[in-house]
Amino acid sequence: MRYWRRYLEREMTHDHLRRQWKPIVGWKEHVQKEWHYEEHRPWTKAFKEANVQGTRVPCIPVEPVKKYDIYKGDRVSIVSGLFV
Repeated sequence: MRYWRRYLEREMTHDHLRRQWKPIVGWKEHVQKEWHYEEHRPWTKAFKEANVQGTRVPCIPVEPVKKYDIYKGDRVSIVSGLFV
């Protein structure tokens, strides 16, 4: 399982890695920290195009739940609200 985890980490940082020369420190690598996840997988070209270095992550507003019908011990399934 470590092989696949390292493969995904390498693919995610490969195109989003920016190297900068610092006179005293030497080469310093900057990795993008904020990712915008949609229906595309992190290793696809569409995901990399949506997360180009220097672009802002769009803010998706979330409405608060007014009435909770969930109690301790209940099983809950999360359904994605992204329908295009």
